[in-house]
Amino acid sequence: MVFPRVYPPQLVYYQGRDVFVDRAHNLFLDGAVTLGIPGGLAHLWWIIAVSALSHLGLARTYATLGDLDAAEAALAQALALDPHHPDVLAIRRQLQTRP
Repeated sequence: MVFPRVYPPQLVYYQGRDVFVDRAHNLFLDGAVTLGIPGGLAHLWWIIAVSALSHLGLARTYATLGDLDAAEAALAQALALDPHHPDVLAIRRQLQTRP
């Protein structure tokens, strides 16, 4: 292995002898290399799903506070992220029936 030749021995005092720093410095790149294509796609799906749910929560909060324009904008973003989410159309119908 090439890495132990360039590893500064002083780091042993700070990190311990069990740490082997051969990981990528970029979190997403490290995840992609570690998880592979299926894991990367699952990670991307998880980020999109959480974002869509966050925008749905924002839409509900804005609707409760009476800010219908902001609620519609949050719903549009949630619909763009997850067009098949069952709650998006239901919340949109509730907003349209409000005075």
